[in-house]
Amino acid sequence: MLVRLAEGESASSFTNRVETDKRLVLRAEPEVAYYTSQTKSASLFTFLGNFLAVAMSIGAVFAAMNTMYASVGARTREIGTLRVLGYRRRSILFGFIIEGAFLALIGRRVRLRGGLGAASVFRD
Repeated sequence: MLVRLAEGESASSFTNRVETDKRLVLRAEPEVAYYTSQTKSASLFTFLGNFLAVAMSIGAVFAAMNTMYASVGARTREIGTLRVLGYRRRSILFGFIIEGAFLALIGRRVRLRGGLGAASVFRD
């Protein structure tokens, strides 16, 4: 039961009346304390969710690294040609980084538009 006290009435005096009355089988506690005790059971799910998020993030980083290594491995002829033409290793690496960033930017825009489109469909 939720009780909202009138202006000027003390919460401690109301709690005392409820706790000392033997006819009532009630326990008086502030709303914040009640919700705090209710959310303690969710700490296991919070821990598991955070653990899974970290594990999946690490997996995503390794997947991205594997994709970039495969991209470089598949383009060894192109890299060799650039080296023969006089490009430094740093310039070639910078080109790969710019290309990866550009592809990430395009992917971000596609995901954002897809998410906004899905949100507008499900909102109505």
